[in-house]
Amino acid sequence: MEETLSSSLEDYLETILELVEENSVARVKDISDRLGVKRSSVTVALRNLSERGLVHYAPYSVITLTSKGDGIAKCISCKHTYLRLFFKELLGLDDAMAEKIACRLEHGFDSSAFIRFRAFIDIVKERFDLTDLHAEIDTAAEGSLEDCLCGGGAPFGEERPHLCALADCQEGDRGVVRSLYLQEGELNMLADMGIVAERQVRVITNDRAAGNITVAGVDTKCTLDYETARHILLAIQ
Repeated sequence: MEETLSSSLEDYLETILELVEENSVARVKDISDRLGVKRSSVTVALRNLSERGLVHYAPYSVITLTSKGDGIAKCISCKHTYLRLFFKELLGLDDAMAEKIACRLEHGFDSSAFIRFRAFIDIVKERFDLTDLHAEIDTAAEGSLEDCLCGGGAPFGEERPHLCALADCQEGDRGVVRSLYLQEGELNMLADMGIVAERQVRVITNDRAAGNITVAGVDTKCTLDYETARHILLAIQ
């Protein structure tokens, strides 16, 4: 059974592995600098990981991974590497974007699914000319996100619900939030206002002149600017 860790703790393990591979050991200051967090936060995380038997840690001492922690950290690192490779080498995204997406997706990637994902990447790299593949993807990917998700047929013949960017919804529309393509800080802000995936919302007003839209949830109401609302997709009911 896999160890259940938060995304944050997985990041700590992965960072410790990187530092150990570079310097043989890791230090609180190095972890703090690498992750951009306070040293006090690092200390709390290290105590947690130590209690789980994943790191060797004592105050004012160097940090190393236990055998168990090393194994988990290497699994996380492998997932990150293959995800970055997929988005960079197969899909042709730039380094920064591939790295950013890999950092988000590596957490919660079931190991049995990852094994098949890794095999898929290896097969594609072996059998296809990636230059030709990139050209085909560029052609097929022309258009906006809304065009991709709201138009055309559903994959593999599945029935697709009518999806619409929140900014394009009409007053009185009701729908379930399907996707939020936003940064973590924006997602947290929306969560505080009750706007999260799979939550039903209703459009109260759509003020195109002002460039904002007001929506209501079960027990919340909030007004969002169009820049944010364009990145929220609803399955209209």
